[in-house]
Amino acid sequence: MKKIIGIFLIVFIISGIFLVEDQPQLEASAADSEHAEVASFQKVVDPNASYAALRNNLAAIGADLIIRGFGATGIGQVIGIVDTGVDPFMPGFRNADGTLRIRNWTDITKEGKAIILGTYRSTGGFIYVNNVNLNVDSLKSKGGTYVVGLLPGIISQQLPSNPDVYFVAYDPNQAGVFQAIALDTNMNLDFSDDAVIYDYNASRTGTIIQVDERKAISLVVSSISQKGDEVIFGFDLHGHGTGMASLVSGYDREQGGVAPGADLVVAKAISSTGLGSWSNIIKGIEWCLNHGAGVVLVGAVSEEPVSQSLWNSVEQLARSKKAHIVMPAGNKGPGAGTLTVGSSWPGLVIASGYYPSTTFRALFGREIPHDMFYPYSSCGPDLEGNRGIDIMAPAIAPVPEPGYHQRLQFALMDGTSAAAAYTAGAVALLRQGAVRFGHDPLEAAVLSLLEGANRLAGLEPVEQGYGRINLVTAWSIIVRGIEDSRITLVRKWMGEADDTDVWIKGSQLGALPLWIDNLSTRVRRVQITATEDWLKSQSMYLDIMPVDQRTTVIYGLGELAPGFHSGEILADDPGTQGVDGRMVISVAIPNEFSHDGEAGFPVTFDPGTGLERRFLEVPESAQALSVTMDVLGGGMRFMLYNPDGILVEQGWIEEQAVCRVGLPKSGLWQLCLFRDPQDGDLANKAAVIVSTALEGVSVTDLGASDGVQHFIIKSDDTLPVTLSFIGSNAAEEWRDRRSQLVPTQQATFLPPLEITQDVETICLRFGTGSSSSLKGYIYYLDETTGRWTEIATSGTDSTGLAQICLQEPLRGRYMACIEGSSAIGSSCYAEIDFLVVKGGQSSRVPVVGKLNLLNPGATPMQVATARTPAAPGVFVIKKGANGDILGVVERAGAFQPALVQLGGTGDLRTIRAFLSDDLAPVDAYVTVGNSAYQLHRGMITVPLPSAEHGEYLVPGNRGMLRFGSR
Repeated sequence: MKKIIGIFLIVFIISGIFLVEDQPQLEASAADSEHAEVASFQKVVDPNASYAALRNNLAAIGADLIIRGFGATGIGQVIGIVDTGVDPFMPGFRNADGTLRIRNWTDITKEGKAIILGTYRSTGGFIYVNNVNLNVDSLKSKGGTYVVGLLPGIISQQLPSNPDVYFVAYDPNQAGVFQAIALDTNMNLDFSDDAVIYDYNASRTGTIIQVDERKAISLVVSSISQKGDEVIFGFDLHGHGTGMASLVSGYDREQGGVAPGADLVVAKAISSTGLGSWSNIIKGIEWCLNHGAGVVLVGAVSEEPVSQSLWNSVEQLARSKKAHIVMPAGNKGPGAGTLTVGSSWPGLVIASGYYPSTTFRALFGREIPHDMFYPYSSCGPDLEGNRGIDIMAPAIAPVPEPGYHQRLQFALMDGTSAAAAYTAGAVALLRQGAVRFGHDPLEAAVLSLLEGANRLAGLEPVEQGYGRINLVTAWSIIVRGIEDSRITLVRKWMGEADDTDVWIKGSQLGALPLWIDNLSTRVRRVQITATEDWLKSQSMYLDIMPVDQRTTVIYGLGELAPGFHSGEILADDPGTQGVDGRMVISVAIPNEFSHDGEAGFPVTFDPGTGLERRFLEVPESAQALSVTMDVLGGGMRFMLYNPDGILVEQGWIEEQAVCRVGLPKSGLWQLCLFRDPQDGDLANKAAVIVSTALEGVSVTDLGASDGVQHFIIKSDDTLPVTLSFIGSNAAEEWRDRRSQLVPTQQATFLPPLEITQDVETICLRFGTGSSSSLKGYIYYLDETTGRWTEIATSGTDSTGLAQICLQEPLRGRYMACIEGSSAIGSSCYAEIDFLVVKGGQSSRVPVVGKLNLLNPGATPMQVATARTPAAPGVFVIKKGANGDILGVVERAGAFQPALVQLGGTGDLRTIRAFLSDDLAPVDAYVTVGNSAYQLHRGMITVPLPSAEHGEYLVPGNRGMLRFGSR
């Protein structure tokens, strides 16, 4: 099973107060901790295969030809490495004259912080400390004092018998200014035979401690305080950072990397365990930018969406320095929408991965028919619906392990980190070329990299971006010169106009308006095409005057099958170099649940194919989701994602696999089934029979019309039920609903509550996947002792669901927390719903008719919509009068939808929308059948079969649309 490169969101601690009588407050003094993990190396690779694979990877991206043919090696470029550190004494990091290529080194994690024992004077050349005598006679201190310390314990743990390793800091040049470190590398307590090293950033010096006859630990001084009372050493015990840097710089003097002439600066932001924090990664990027890096290579990405405020600050710094930041896509794939970092700024380059066929053969001794997508690559669309991925690069590469300086030992780096390293080296070469030919290095490097890429047939834009790196073509673009074509595509969708891509979830594309902006000073003739047959443009060519705009319409023609579809609209002036404008349109079509809560479908794989995606529309409230997969024709891997793109379950299907998720979040869940070429031959056909079910009670919202909201409640059993609003008005409602990753063996705390008057229920509901288990706790504050007392606990059952309901709780302060354990990783998925039900006469739900019993199967429910924004909106369905909560439902607000009119005859029809009171046109986003249309100036003309008069659902549970005739 692949390890996931990413950030794990560990703890949310949010303080808050719940006031029943007054307006509730949720005052955020949140302290969140995001942890990063890089993959460990698990496979040793033969040196001959390693050198062959490196040469093949360089050939795959064209780096070998650029280096040999044009002498471009990255000279003059500085690449920052933000990772686990780098061993500076590996042979690939030395210049021809023997000097070290790494300019600067810092430890953001402070893992290398030494243990300071104290300040001492020597007696007869010796210092007595910890019952040992240290011979410091050869160390001449100007001030006569020495600081004695021990290396961090993590270094000693790598050595036989775990010894204490002493060092002495002293002031050799100016009294009181501690600059030198003597390290007892042979552990004989005599410093006369040990090297003296200085702050690496001033001296580029370091030393090694021999672990055995082959392996050593390289150490540098990351920083030393003036008084010598704080010393931080730099090292890479993990190896990921050293591997990344090796792909950029090379293995040794004979076998260089992508940019063997570039200098490096190193920021250790991830510890030797492979764990780090996103805030430290941001600090590492900033440090590299401030120390001259024009390209910053980041070794890990967030597993959940990153803090935009943190990212904005580092992006602004990179913009000001015209620098590039290169990141891996992450290894959460192949789910669509699994990227967690994205930006429209061209300086951020995100790399997905692929298997070069020649490299695959060199490493595994087996053939694959052609270059193939690396199936663990996280994929776009990103958080804003854009393609997300920019470029593809090799995702498998042997790298030298740190400490093996004389005879290299290689391990396999397997993931998008390798792709990012190759991309960073390529960007450095193109920046060198841009400077050589007088272009702006930021813009020219990105434009040439993307426009020079080669698409891999059969892949979506959100998987490969612009395609595989082709440095030969990119270099030729740099030589010829490339500039912004000044052509911009602007679309309108969901009522908003923007120049971003479009991701449609749950419905077909009907039509949307598209503007082509010519911002140049000359007339442009723009050809409009699409990469997929289901995408069509109203216009093939548009002649656009200078600084002018033309409009067309993009149609989705044909009924797309369930699954994921992605295509590009291309706007190109043949007289310019490259494609002038691109827009990606992605569509996710779900397999539908029946009213009985079941859905089943086959997924087939032809020979040579390896990936299929399917989506399930989980309704507003569901107790559990089960997925059963039966495979025919060989083993298969699966991954299951929630609507936010968070990986919930993963595994291998030998014959059958079953996974369940308790309390699944509503929205599009995604199931990915795939075959990895590393698992075996893809030449045979295969099929997976998927059966899914909503277990227990689920509630599906059918929309609202004429002041009534319609639901279907599905139940497995006969159950007496009662309905109750959680608050008497919207201001009094308190609910915390979240989906997140929680760490194993740690507690995730939820908002404390202060109950100031009688309430009916405090309820903590939580769920997880089959491979994890959760325990929940509720505590009560004993005001007399000031201590929190555990008053209730529960754990998830076989369906992955649990809840704690406190009926008629005492007034006072309550706090809840969740603990998790997982069989597949260092974190587990958690669905959490923490709420308070006030109760009382004002909590009655205005049900149309009566509903006091659920029968097995589907039961209809009708509820009057809210008449004002202040009216209560969230209600619970409870088992009996005081039983468990079976569902939590949001009531729609009453509103008068726009009137929609379908006019015309024949193949083309016109959809219009207008307000009923003054007939003003409305730019509505409407759904006709299962296709979505964006109106412009109140109308759009589309190829549409004759539609019946009647009512049509508005997306997002916003009521119904009434179709009339002209």
